Amino acid sequence: WFAAISFSLYLVHKPMYGVLQSRWGEWLEGRGIVAYAAYGAASLLAAALLYYAVERPGLRLRGRWLARA
Repeated sequence: WFAAISFSLYLVHKPMYGVLQSRWGEWLEGRGIVAYAAYGAASLLAAALLYYAVERPGLRLRGRWLARA
């Protein structure tokens, strides 16, 4: 599963850090493992969403187009 979403994770990990930092940065500051877990969970959730909503349908569409060619 991690291999499947790895490209999506690569695309969203920094933006998700920025989102969490702007929303809850003060609260997460100095919380070590809690902050790390929050950033990781947010990045994984966003990556899974991107994978299932965009990447996977795009790959299916590409497969259909290549089958016709």
